[in-house]
Amino acid sequence: MKRYDIVKLIKQNEMCVEKNIAIGEEGFIFDVEETGNIIVFFHETLMHTSFGDDYKHDIVKVQPQNLQIVKPFDSDDTDMYEGKVRPIQEYDIVELTKDRAEYLPQA
Repeated sequence: MKRYDIVKLIKQNEMCVEKNIAIGEEGFIFDVEETGNIIVFFHETLMHTSFGDDYKHDIVKVQPQNLQIVKPFDSDDTDMYEGKVRPIQEYDIVELTKDRAEYLPQA
């Protein structure tokens, strides 16, 4: 298991129970300690309200045998972890985050 691998929790420990992280939740490996513990970042949308999303963010230490790799780290796919913006490609779904004159309805 490497940093940024996407993993699924298959067995809870005390820290997971304390932070309400259920078996089957996915997160990504944030770091690997010398002790063998893996630090995993879990992020799950709990509910949607009209005022915005309510999120749960938790970092827990988990033994490797309590995790299952869902998606191995791919060095070509680090943009989402490094905060970079991937160039738009054909058929991508995008969200307009800023109004521009060319996209506004013509009166």
